[in-house]
Amino acid sequence: MRLTLAIAAALIAGPVVLPQVAQTQDRPPAYTNAETCLRDRAPDAVAASNGAADAADFLLNYLCAEQVSYATAYENNSALIGAFESMSEFDSREYAEPVAVAEADNPADPSLPPPAVPAESDELFSMNPFEGLSVDPITGEIGSSDPDVPINSLLPMLSPFMGLQGGNGAGQPPLFLRVLAGELVLQQRR
Repeated sequence: MRLTLAIAAALIAGPVVLPQVAQTQDRPPAYTNAETCLRDRAPDAVAASNGAADAADFLLNYLCAEQVSYATAYENNSALIGAFESMSEFDSREYAEPVAVAEADNPADPSLPPPAVPAESDELFSMNPFEGLSVDPITGEIGSSDPDVPINSLLPMLSPFMGLQGGNGAGQPPLFLRVLAGELVLQQRR
């Protein structure tokens, strides 16, 4: 339960911060491609629509639907992966602290054999099942740097949380793209 609440809190907070971060860092192609499409197709949306809201909707959801969907997926999946990485980091520290305290309270007994040296495969084991996952900067899809990680088997674990990171609606285009579409439509209507 605590894990679910922490995931929900991190995912809800994630998209609120992301647009500010995106403005100060290098922007992924998913964002720049969507912005370019909106700028290029705004005149067509205004010409085909009766009102500003209809034109912005037509621009976001029809004329630039593919590019906007990639930007939406990038924002949502980046927030999702970031939340899971943060939680895994928190959980690993949480479990490491009691072990360290127990070792400090109970020094090694000299009559016992030393602990076994971990095998190479043990060193590669991670408590984070999402380690090595990344978000494609062009399509926003989740991928893995490890070809042995079956992404399709991990996605069902992520799916219960997919709707949480969208803030006021999963699949909603990022706020900065909705604002840009509105501004471009207003500029074209003048």
